[in-house]
Amino acid sequence: MLFFGILGFGFLNVFHSLLARCEDPRLVIFPSKGALHTPAGKPFGLLCEAEAQKGAFTNMEWINSRGEIIPKGTPGVKEYGLNSLKLSFLNPKAEDSGIYKCTALYGSTKTLEVNINVTFYDDIQFENCESVQNLVVGREGFIRCRAFGNPQPDIHWEKNRQQLRSERVAVTPAGLEISPVTEEDGGLYTVEAFVRTTGASKHKSITVNVLSNPRIIELPEEFVVVEGEKYTIICRADGAEPLTYSWFDPQMQDLSGVEGFEVESGFLTIIRAERAAGGEYKCKVSNPVGEDEAVFRLEVQVRPNIVHFENLTREEGSSVEMECRAEGIPRPELSIRKDNSLQPLQDGQDIELEEAEEGDVSILLLRFSALRRSDDGLYFCKASNAAGDAETAGHLEVQFGPDMILTPTTQVKVRRPNPANLSCVAEANPTATLSWKFQNEPIEPTDERYEIHGHFSYGNLLVYTDENTEYEIFGMYTCEARNAIGENSINILLEEAIMRSSTAAPGIITQIVFYKVTPTTVTFRLLGPQDTGGLPITHYVMKYKNANYPDQAAILIEWPKDSPYVVSELEPRARYRFSVAARNQAGEGPWKSANYVMPEEATPEPPTIIAKQEELSDFPHRFL
Repeated sequence: MLFFGILGFGFLNVFHSLLARCEDPRLVIFPSKGALHTPAGKPFGLLCEAEAQKGAFTNMEWINSRGEIIPKGTPGVKEYGLNSLKLSFLNPKAEDSGIYKCTALYGSTKTLEVNINVTFYDDIQFENCESVQNLVVGREGFIRCRAFGNPQPDIHWEKNRQQLRSERVAVTPAGLEISPVTEEDGGLYTVEAFVRTTGASKHKSITVNVLSNPRIIELPEEFVVVEGEKYTIICRADGAEPLTYSWFDPQMQDLSGVEGFEVESGFLTIIRAERAAGGEYKCKVSNPVGEDEAVFRLEVQVRPNIVHFENLTREEGSSVEMECRAEGIPRPELSIRKDNSLQPLQDGQDIELEEAEEGDVSILLLRFSALRRSDDGLYFCKASNAAGDAETAGHLEVQFGPDMILTPTTQVKVRRPNPANLSCVAEANPTATLSWKFQNEPIEPTDERYEIHGHFSYGNLLVYTDENTEYEIFGMYTCEARNAIGENSINILLEEAIMRSSTAAPGIITQIVFYKVTPTTVTFRLLGPQDTGGLPITHYVMKYKNANYPDQAAILIEWPKDSPYVVSELEPRARYRFSVAARNQAGEGPWKSANYVMPEEATPEPPTIIAKQEELSDFPHRFL
């Protein structure tokens, strides 16, 4: 019996163990509710957990209400312990509501799933619901307060803790409409929002004041002052207190903070009338419910002020109109002159002047029927009246296509093996881009027979005439220039010169190039003569003077060949005449001259760092 008892007890334990192992595997969602309601906009999570006595779960996934597998990530799905998968929402919205499903594969054969219905609702919020609001007697009034949420709440209004009962009051989604407003409509209003399905409830209290709008009853329409005198202007208004007065100048500046004025409630004091103080001023009065305003004109003599004279850019040959506008009291007279001239412009063959008026503004129109290059430059508009004068400048820029007339020569002779220097000058605005051709074939920068110097406006083509060259280098060269306005070209014939049996002084130099110019200095590039006289050039000699001075005032300077050719200590905006001759051992050649007007004073150019590239500064913002 004892044996069977022991045997029966063991069998019972085995039976219970087998029974536990035979329980079905399942998926459980936490929180464990069939349906959930939770506020939108707040972080929220669901945990899916697999339960079984034995066996493995695989392919565990969350599926959204649209039947889409939710990817792993944050927000999204991530593993949360053994056989657990968490679904996270960082900022859920109402449209994210729906049935969410958790699925898994048990034992590689059995698919399990569990569902939960999640509703994200928007909590109650109030909008346009200020705690203190004002109404105006006799007008239609509106107490603003809108409550909203998802689900939409019910709205209930009370006044002084009593339910609203008035034919003049209408409840709208945005608040209360009252028509017309009486003094009895003031008080403490309460709006309550209640959601029946969730039980959410909120309320808002609003204090309502009933006021009357302000109205200005005294302010002069015009006030005349004399420059330098002191005046006080009065503005009076009636309406519900407190009344606040503000004063504004023609530029709508609050005069309480402007120097030269004093503001004390409805009194504006001009401490000392200025010429520029004329115009339309405003008195503005306000209370908590509304405002009123009125203007008066302050008349005062005003010095001329040029308000418009712009810079223009036009093409050569086009018509253009420069407009000058000036204001002042009394109305100013206008005139326009060009730089370097003290006389105003007059109607002529190519220009036309027309006067016009707009209120206190005088207008002078300068019209060009067909622009010439000589029309380029600064123009000055002058305005004059009894109070004084004013003048301002406007620049007229005349753009034109390339003009090759300044190219020094179209025929160059050179003896082998001396290199030939072909110069091309393209006067243009905007600056022209240069390119070269030989016998109508483009010259490439990689061609070893040539060196190309300068690609904009001024350029040199150095042609090597070594007898060993296997290609023809004498013939017709073409310099082409292009800019946005047009294009042009010029042919330069390169010929081989015959060797002479004797030597002589060099010929005239090819060209004087003003390479770099400041208001007081000029750096030159000198293109040597085509005829060196059979001897190398050793020096260049220059004499220069102010064009208004006699020849005896010329200054002589001499430079070795290939040294920097610089003249300094010149006068800004002065016209100079520069003459240069080449010298070899046989003597000096003839003089070549050129005139130049120095530019006006300007700001300095940026500094140039001359240290070696590998040197570093010890400072983050400077180099010593």
